[in-house]
Amino acid sequence: MILPLNATLANTLTQEFVNGRVRKEYVARCKGKFPEEEVVCEEPLLTVDRQMGLNIVHPEGKPAKTIFKRIRYDENTDTSVLHCRPLTGRSHQIRVHLQYLGHPIANDPIYSDPRIWGEKLGKGGIDITPSDERTAPQAPSQFQFDPADNPESLHKGVAQSVPPDGASSGEAEQPRPKLLPRETGHDIGMGSPVPLSAEAVGIITRLRNMKDEAEDWGRWRDVVFRAKGKLTPHGYSIPLPPQNKRRRGGPAFSTAEIAAAPEGPVGVYVSSETATSESLEGVKEPPRTNQLTLEDVAKLSISTPPISETPTPHADVSPSPPPATTPAATYAAPEPVIAAAAPAGSESEGMQYCPECFVPLHPDPKPESLYIFLHALRYTTSLGTFETDMPEWASEGWEWER
Repeated sequence: MILPLNATLANTLTQEFVNGRVRKEYVARCKGKFPEEEVVCEEPLLTVDRQMGLNIVHPEGKPAKTIFKRIRYDENTDTSVLHCRPLTGRSHQIRVHLQYLGHPIANDPIYSDPRIWGEKLGKGGIDITPSDERTAPQAPSQFQFDPADNPESLHKGVAQSVPPDGASSGEAEQPRPKLLPRETGHDIGMGSPVPLSAEAVGIITRLRNMKDEAEDWGRWRDVVFRAKGKLTPHGYSIPLPPQNKRRRGGPAFSTAEIAAAPEGPVGVYVSSETATSESLEGVKEPPRTNQLTLEDVAKLSISTPPISETPTPHADVSPSPPPATTPAATYAAPEPVIAAAAPAGSESEGMQYCPECFVPLHPDPKPESLYIFLHALRYTTSLGTFETDMPEWASEGWEWER
């Protein structure tokens, strides 16, 4: 990070970065034994999915050029440490160019995963023949729903189902929700500047599925929570508090509720909505009013000590003791919910969930998984050279704990 200390220097550096006059040097650790001689890659790059931040080599992409030089090859990890010099500044330029050359960054979660790219790992680029083939994202069974009950269908349109063979055309057809593009996978490629190939669509689909899986399908859980009204961890049963039963529209309080407000701390109003359902049985609520009386306002307001007036020259200006204040209430955080009822040996066994919203509480990731083996080593500008030390993972004899 370069921090100019005045506006003049900041403007100078900004113009140099914008005009591409900054010499950038990086160090990376890639898979396999990289060629010993200098390698220049000039393949154009194109962003095809901004949601996943995916870039590929494409003839209609922007020009890009990177110069690579091997520093060393580590046989114990089968990786190579490279000196990288990008002459342009495209998104993921070094990562995509190394993938194209068949030596992706060793721990790159996007461009070096065989589950996404296959055994070739994108070497030599992917097929770019346009295709209309799409595949809908597949959530686990506990987050899948019938078309009529699918909470993803948050629209008002319906599509008529096709009658089965032999059925009379006069029979009443059951309407079913019209699937949205995000349900059928047709949203993939909507933001791409070029038509996508079947291989590119498959890569984006697998990337999305892996991201959802890493987040424990949190998007599906959020949808279920909004649509179903409650949510419990898979394999665990726990009662949830009652839903809010406040009527839509109208005033927030009624005079009957204010009059029946339980005694509590000064200025604290306990709404009848917080009472249990048993206490409300057999109680006929009078009609609500849009106006509150002065007594109602006084009961709802919070009592505060009066503000001291400015002392006069003849007044006693001796300091008075501060008024007694009520200590702030402290609340203990509820303990996480543990899915003890999950099947033995399953991934959810012993998993902890937030007691409020049941979002899975995953353990902290290892520090090595929070970065990739790509490091900005040196920036050279007209104001001088800004340089950092070589990272630990680039040192000779470094052991990779995978």
